[in-house]
Parts: sequence; C-alpha cells; structure tokens
Amino acid sequence: MVGQPYRIVLEMEMPESQANQNTGMFMVCADLKDADYESVGRSCRSAILHYKSFLHHAITTFVFAPFLLSGSAEEKQIVSVELFTRFQEDPVSHHSHNVW
Repeated sequence: MVGQPYRIVLEMEMPESQANQNTGMFMVCADLKDADYESVGRSCRSAILHYKSFLHHAITTFVFAPFLLSGSAEEKQIVSVELFTRFQEDPVSHHSHNVW
C-alpha cells in the first residue's frame, strides 16, 4: 500500500553443515521491483550462522540424538536478516525511499 511503511525481514532455515559453517559471513540482497519491473528499493546485509563451540555441539547432539536419528529434529538454525527497516513507496512519484 502506498504511503505505508514496511519492515522486511528474511528468515532463512539453514542446515548446520560443515560447508555452511565454513562459508562464514555472506551477503543477502533484495531488489524490490514495481509492476513495470523497475527497481524501487535495494538492500544488502551481511549474515552468518551463529557460532557453536565443539562442546556445545557435542552435548546438543548427544541429548537430541534420539530425535535426530528418528528424523523428528534437524540440525539447523534460523538466520534472520532485516533488509528494510521502513520501506515506503512514495505516493507522488510511485518511487520508494528507505529510512534505515
């Protein structure tokens, strides 16, 4: 809706794989487009999996082993990235501006 500010957050469900841990920090970008496919907003933010020590990972794996083996639990994390704090489309020009 024009004139309405929006907070846009991306939530990613990421496996706690060794490959994802080794990736380290990465960039998440969003490019919002209007009905004519013109860019009305762009944002890039860095993200990273939360660090877990070897001891923490070992204890968690041991405690949740029955659930992990049965498939009722998974080794994953939810990584939230706020891409826009107050995205608002300009009602006059139909272009947007962002207030960080």
